[in-house]
Amino acid sequence: MASYLMPRPFPYNASRFRIAFRLHLLAIIGLALVALVVLRLSPRLLFLAYILLAAMVVVIALTLTSAMWPVRTTHSVDGEYVILRQGLGFRLAIPLAKVSKAKRTEIGPGRAGIRLDRENGVLEVIASGPEAVRLRLNEPVVHKGALVREVLVDVLEPGEFIDCIRERKKGAALLGRMDSGARAKADEDAGEDTEEAPAEEDQGEDGESEEEARKAVTAERLRTWDGIKGNLLEAHTPKAAKGRATAKPARPAPPPEPEEPGEPAEEEDALAVLPEEDEIEVVPALPTTPDARARVVRIPKRKG
Repeated sequence: MASYLMPRPFPYNASRFRIAFRLHLLAIIGLALVALVVLRLSPRLLFLAYILLAAMVVVIALTLTSAMWPVRTTHSVDGEYVILRQGLGFRLAIPLAKVSKAKRTEIGPGRAGIRLDRENGVLEVIASGPEAVRLRLNEPVVHKGALVREVLVDVLEPGEFIDCIRERKKGAALLGRMDSGARAKADEDAGEDTEEAPAEEDQGEDGESEEEARKAVTAERLRTWDGIKGNLLEAHTPKAAKGRATAKPARPAPPPEPEEPGEPAEEEDALAVLPEEDEIEVVPALPTTPDARARVVRIPKRKG
């Protein structure tokens, strides 16, 4: 992708500029030779030699500024612009998005040079002709304070120049769609994050819902702990103890019927009949305590 977006040069026919460059070189060489000849002929002509040397310096400056650079510069197309150059004095960058149409056209002879028609908004960047490429713009560009809506430019390979502009326009549009899709996805992710954050804050600020949730968690933990404790008690309790613990409480014995008063002799006989061993009495548990067991009470034997 990086090599695809690198600027691709498109040279124009620089034969006219080469001729001008060679003429400048010949002028420099000629002025230098004439200055040497003048100095050889007579030392009195030293002032004339200085004039010739000054003229040679001026020609060298003109060569470096105007005659040499049109030979070395070229037009180019990169991933965003169509860049037109002709020497050091002219440079125009046209965005690819503003180029609506590019086609080959014929121009008349003798129209070489850079011309700007301010009224019609037409800019001509012609090196030699007679064939050029016409670029129509959907939005004007500014050059020297004028709005340019159409550009005429000549290159050595006009077909490849037009194809390159079309391909780079398609690539730029594809990259723009990819960038817009990535931006839209990033915006959606940022929107989801901002929507989730207030919901969490609202939930944290709602004291009643948080208190209810805490109570529910506490109750669940208590139930779990009771279940674990019951299982541990069952595992470590003997079977007999389990039977006694699960046995139903004994019902209270009915109160004894009152005995009829008898004669003293009969009472003494009854006491004599009682055994002299310890008496055992089973005391029933209270009906309000279901898990209580019956108690055994030993009564000492009666002494006569």
